Amino acid sequence: MTEGVHQEEAEPRRGVLSVHENDNQHYVVEVCWADGEVSNNIFPIRGFEVVDPVTHQHLGHLTGQESIAILEKNAGTIQRREFSWHNFLPNRK
Repeated sequence: MTEGVHQEEAEPRRGVLSVHENDNQHYVVEVCWADGEVSNNIFPIRGFEVVDPVTHQHLGHLTGQESIAILEKNAGTIQRREFSWHNFLPNRK
């Protein structure tokens, strides 16, 4: 009998879980954020413009590879609702 034996559930892995390209020339990146929320982030392989949501001013451009690297480095340590591409533009502090 296994009385007294407690099996702990493994903590889910945080950060980028998978990356693949779809037929529409986009990356699909599955991420588990620090709070455990899992989401798919989809963006063009060629990259995308980052725009201020209030002023609609173009703030910069991120390539697909830069975006994946940002998610790999940061997604496991921040919550989904705190994430913004604005914080990761090369010319911003």
